[in-house]
Amino acid sequence: ARAQTGEEIRSFAADLTVGSDGVLNVTERIDYFFPGPRHGIYRDIPTLYVTDDGRRFRIPLSGFSVTKADGSPWRFEVQSNDVGVRVKIGDPNLTVSGDQAYIISYRASGALRYFSDHDELYWNATGNDWTVPIRRVTAIIKLPSGVPSDTVQRQCFTGAKGSTSHDCLIGATGGTTHIAAAGPLTVVVGWPPGFVAKLEAEQEKLLPVFVPYLWPLLVGAIFFVLWWKRGRDIGGRGTVMVQYEPPEHLSPAEVGVLMDQRADIRDITSTIVDLAVRGYIKIREIEKKGLLFKSKDYELVKMKDFSLDAGLKPHEKKILEVVFGLLPQVSLSSLKTQHAFHLELSGIKSKLYGQLVAAKLFPSNPETVKIYYGLAAAAVLGLSFFGLKAMLPAGASDAIGVRVWVPFILTVIICAAFVPLMPRRTPEGMLAFEHAKGFKDYLATAEKYRLQWQEKEHVFEMFLPYAMVLGVADKWAKTFADLGLPPPKWYEGSGMGPGAFNAAAFVTTMHSLDSSVNAAMVSAPSQSSGGSGFGGGSSGGGGGGGGGGSW
Repeated sequence: ARAQTGEEIRSFAADLTVGSDGVLNVTERIDYFFPGPRHGIYRDIPTLYVTDDGRRFRIPLSGFSVTKADGSPWRFEVQSNDVGVRVKIGDPNLTVSGDQAYIISYRASGALRYFSDHDELYWNATGNDWTVPIRRVTAIIKLPSGVPSDTVQRQCFTGAKGSTSHDCLIGATGGTTHIAAAGPLTVVVGWPPGFVAKLEAEQEKLLPVFVPYLWPLLVGAIFFVLWWKRGRDIGGRGTVMVQYEPPEHLSPAEVGVLMDQRADIRDITSTIVDLAVRGYIKIREIEKKGLLFKSKDYELVKMKDFSLDAGLKPHEKKILEVVFGLLPQVSLSSLKTQHAFHLELSGIKSKLYGQLVAAKLFPSNPETVKIYYGLAAAAVLGLSFFGLKAMLPAGASDAIGVRVWVPFILTVIICAAFVPLMPRRTPEGMLAFEHAKGFKDYLATAEKYRLQWQEKEHVFEMFLPYAMVLGVADKWAKTFADLGLPPPKWYEGSGMGPGAFNAAAFVTTMHSLDSSVNAAMVSAPSQSSGGSGFGGGSSGGGGGGGGGGSW
């Protein structure tokens, strides 16, 4: 509802307590003036934050309570959505007017930021989106006990969102910081790392030192039996013959997964190139000028509607949907800032694995198999760590310590080698695998088999995506280096003029495309959920924030 004339927050007092467990405990006292009857107020607090470069992170909130100045409770409800929560305070059957006090308490998990030289609270104490003015603001920030007061850094920002003004007063009493301002307030407090408690395992004496050497032998024997019975490939001819065509009905990405039993960025890049060859998209190379150097970007252009195209495999359609959405064209650099694009990678992989299982080339999803045995290996390592550590006598010499920890390191190596070996191909999968290896041999030595391809139209482009996933694109291009091929119609970029096409140089460009796709697909939040408030901070930055009004 629209605020009444004269409605205001006369005082906003934020009490921010940093717990030794890393949780931020927040108490906000909002002294609100209603010139006329209203039901109450609402307080909006974001939980989803987006950095300047498009990365997103969440700060979960919990433990809400709302009381009056005398400690009696207000009626309230917490409404959640994708971007935050709204604490709606008041009774729809009652109205209030005049001065009212609302004391809101809650906990924020993940609100702190961690850097190499300091830990930090960067928090928008009031929010910048209130529908009424805020006349006076105070903030008290309490740090974990033991933080030396002379090591604490303090900063504040005031004004509209994005402002770098410091119209505030900062004081300190021991490890407690006091800040006062006359409007929206964002606070930054930093302190040396190491004041958040860390639990360490206790050591106990157990078995004699020589016993641990038996453990990696036992683990290795068990894992070998598991691999022999459940992970060993069975079937196939046992020989590899040169093949002049890829395995029937398998796309480049499916061949890539069949070969190394994992879906990766190279499989996705090969799919993009294959879709371009088949006329679904066009790839444009874009030169971006910087202050000193130039860089490359790539623009993908949708050439035809694919929504109802039965000629696309599920993973191909998924890639097109993720890349384009409802847009006719998109640059790879823009995809880096779309957190959803990074998250869709697992969905694309799942479709690839599912297709190969449906084609009876794998008995089950290779990724699921790795996860299953990876969890088993992790359990073994956990048992090994605590068990072997318990076997280490207190005060043992370095020589005895080495005897205990060497078996653990051997166990780690055995587990790391075991998990990737467990996905297995079916007999049909082994036949397709041998066929793909034969096709790889052909692509790598195509000059020897000129009669097999010289009459085929567009053979270089047609097999290029397969050469990419098989790791022989450079050798495949070398075969066509001096044949004067026309440039592909689906690619626009440097060196693509009439008579200027160079197959080897073009493959180098495809490697660059692969790097760009990799950067876009795996772009994810970095170690800290955002930048430091001490360098480049502003009002409205950091966690917290939001606003509110009356209803």
